Amino acid sequence: MRKWFLSLVLGFTVCSVLFSAERAIELKEISANIEIAGRIARTEVLLEFYNPNDRVMEYELNIPLSQSQAISGFALDVNGEMVDAVPVEKTKGRQVFEDVVRRGVDPGLLEKTAGNNFKLRIYPINPGKTRKARITYTENLVKGLEGHSYAFSGVPFGKRADRISVKASVAEVRPLDADFLLSGVGFEYVRNQNSYIAEVEKEDVEIGSDVFRVRIPEVENSASVGDFNGERFFLYQIPASPDSEQTDAFDLGRDRLVIIWDASLSQKKAKGKNLEFLEAFFKANRNCLVSLVVFRDAPEAPKSFVIRGGDWNELRRELSQMTFDGCASFDFLGSASEKPCKTAMLFSDGLDYYSEKPDISGFAENLFCISCGAGSNMARLSGLVRQTNGKVVDLDMFEDMNDAVSYMYRVDGVHVVWSENTEDVFTNSIGGETVVVGKMAAGNRKVRLKLSSGEEVEISPSNAFRFDEIAKMWANAKIGSLQATARLHKAEIRRISTKYGVVSDESSLIMLESADDYAKYGIEPPKPFRDEYDSILASRKSARSSSLFAFKREWDNYVEWWERDFPKDDKKPMIYKSKSAGIDFMSMNNPAARSSAEYVVDAAAVYDAMPASLRAAAPTSMALSVSEAQAERELELSEESGPAPDDEDAAQPEEQAIVRLAKWNPDSDFARRIKASHASDAYAIYLDERDDYENSPGFYLECAEMLFDKGLEDLSKRVLSNLAEISFENRSVLKLLGNRLLQLGDNSKASLIFTAIIEMAPDEPQSYLDLGIACERSGEYQKAIETLYEIFTRDGMRDFPAVKLIAMKEIDSIVFRENGLDTSFIDPYFIRDMPLDLRISLSWDTDNTDIDLHVIDPNGDETYYGHKQSYQGGRNSDDNTSGFGPEDYSLKIAKKGKYRVEVNFYGDYQQKLTDGTYVYLDFYTNWGTSKQERKSVVMKLKGRRDRVFVGEIEI
Repeated sequence: MRKWFLSLVLGFTVCSVLFSAERAIELKEISANIEIAGRIARTEVLLEFYNPNDRVMEYELNIPLSQSQAISGFALDVNGEMVDAVPVEKTKGRQVFEDVVRRGVDPGLLEKTAGNNFKLRIYPINPGKTRKARITYTENLVKGLEGHSYAFSGVPFGKRADRISVKASVAEVRPLDADFLLSGVGFEYVRNQNSYIAEVEKEDVEIGSDVFRVRIPEVENSASVGDFNGERFFLYQIPASPDSEQTDAFDLGRDRLVIIWDASLSQKKAKGKNLEFLEAFFKANRNCLVSLVVFRDAPEAPKSFVIRGGDWNELRRELSQMTFDGCASFDFLGSASEKPCKTAMLFSDGLDYYSEKPDISGFAENLFCISCGAGSNMARLSGLVRQTNGKVVDLDMFEDMNDAVSYMYRVDGVHVVWSENTEDVFTNSIGGETVVVGKMAAGNRKVRLKLSSGEEVEISPSNAFRFDEIAKMWANAKIGSLQATARLHKAEIRRISTKYGVVSDESSLIMLESADDYAKYGIEPPKPFRDEYDSILASRKSARSSSLFAFKREWDNYVEWWERDFPKDDKKPMIYKSKSAGIDFMSMNNPAARSSAEYVVDAAAVYDAMPASLRAAAPTSMALSVSEAQAERELELSEESGPAPDDEDAAQPEEQAIVRLAKWNPDSDFARRIKASHASDAYAIYLDERDDYENSPGFYLECAEMLFDKGLEDLSKRVLSNLAEISFENRSVLKLLGNRLLQLGDNSKASLIFTAIIEMAPDEPQSYLDLGIACERSGEYQKAIETLYEIFTRDGMRDFPAVKLIAMKEIDSIVFRENGLDTSFIDPYFIRDMPLDLRISLSWDTDNTDIDLHVIDPNGDETYYGHKQSYQGGRNSDDNTSGFGPEDYSLKIAKKGKYRVEVNFYGDYQQKLTDGTYVYLDFYTNWGTSKQERKSVVMKLKGRRDRVFVGEIEI
């Protein structure tokens, strides 16, 4: 076995934002049409977006909604008309949307992400043009100090708009008051038959919080009915009873109250309301002992406080000065207290990518989850509460925090004892009130309910408000009843969602451009496309082929390459074809051809290899540029790689690799500040800069790297964890986080991240490759090969160049390095021991992107997409021009000398603003053997044609 000298030099350059001259999509207009009947509201929001750039763009909008709000409809303009979207299974909807975008035609998608957050995706918005989208949602009104209230906020839709208009209609009762908060004045309602209507608008608006607010007086009639496809539904909202039974949860005695405080970045906006709640709580609980546990990506040590006579100033100061940063991980909850406690309060929004379901059953007898802010994951918090005798308290449902505290004290009160002429009745608590929603039994026009308070209620169309969206509210309630065991009811949740057209964890709303697209993907279309869809579907046939059978030829070619013996002499390379122009060596004499070709080979080696007759014919300018390029390359190596190895280095034991990494030197203003600071000030400088870069993934990655370099490893990991929360279900950002966690050796958290990505896009093979590698590095070898093999066996898996070959190489490497694995599920045809002297693997974090791997061997022979196999046998995988990669370089037997590695950003097909593309490279020596060693790097490319030196391996 040969001796290795491995010198890996990082060229990590922090570059400006891709397409920095471009501007974000602008919100031109928000038009809200609000209908209020009894204690239910329906809001239809028409949004108009404008593309100020000179290229086609895709647009994404994250929409956080409160606990009482649910999406009920989505429409997109097509040829000037609004066309309703249709329900589709969530993963299929995302697959179809991204496939259609690749083809350059019109799709729109509305999907649920984390918690009660929703994502709107629209394509295309043409240069200098506008698109319109309409989003509809329903909600139960919140009980306030005087009547029930409704508020419309423009914040989820944008920070400013050229114009905002509001039309509000209230059935039967005159509102107590109404405010158009942008102008600071009230306005009058005009009666129109049985409704009171008001309209108002304003231009050039900076959106702060609520746009419009109205209070509705108490109404005797709080029942509503609605129809959907021949079914009839009802809803009844029961006021809270002041005489409800009280819980003994806060009869603490000598026990401590444990406060678990989520200080992750997403909780920053909840701080004020949480402190208001605690103020009210300690007025009611004036003397107690408090144990405070603060957590983000990891918990801090508990701190103790004594509350006497309602004085909680010391605790308030501690919480007021809290730094909110990083993401939340609930893994520690089961051990948040040294011993089980009677009562605990968890202040959190429930958003957590960093942990699996924690077991807290032995931690607290009563756990109260206190949450506020649109988008909170109430299902996650409810799942925690169900393990104890506590409840979830949504502070947004209470105008007065004293009412929120009182709600905690009450045992959930009024409920339905029995019902007549009903099916599937569900109850839910909204702001202390109980909402009953159900389906009327077939053929019945009225239902009777008997409540635990003794009251009997009769509901029929003659004594109830008409509100057809109740069917969707019922569907959401039924889905909510299944959330505790959602993993066992995915199919049922999907059926309910698609039947009633609601957006859930299993279903989205999609709009396609044509009947042909609906037919192609097997999605039931809206009415305008129905007849054409049926005609197309009747004439189509489909066919399937085996994934493994199709892969066999690619595998045979690789085996044939591995079994072949290649020469190891010093023969020089020839020039090879450009990807874009396909120009060969002879055409270099043509000036026009030279200007259009992409010559990315080792020019000096090519020039030296020219026959004398051709070298003489080459233009002088070419010879000069060749010499300059080679000189620049040598200078790079001398400056970045450090001194050459001395004789002592050369005498290293066999198979020992020496790795030298250059320092990463970001050149942004914030990076220079942190780099120049003392370690004790570095984190404070990061916090000072954060507000200007709060949604930039690169900011967190770069700051985390610099904090790590200063020895602040825990703070570095906290800053890095922000990537889990800054953009929900953004696969590019999560891939960036997962790959960096792998490099840091935090393989278990990386596995959680890659698992989450697979759940978002189960058709994306690169994510299975990522998860399989994470499992392998965690020592979960059996799970690793099973995950990797899913790339071949899972239905609907998208096909990208090289992914299957690289996955099978990874499987074989694990199988022949680790004994005793079960391979019975793998076709034995593909199990072969094929180790390599060198292997380099490249992947990246942005979809629809073409990054190329270039390796220049000791002969000066450059292996890349245009020249996939070198004279001495170096082999590049097939060119991956879309997706997330990968590309791969393999060399069975490496000759002595230097192997230079570069990556080139060839281009992309992105239709949205990005923060650059991050590439990940793994360098292996003795790959597939027990002596395998690996070094990994990550770097950022700024845009098209950016070619960067990555590293050098010397053998």
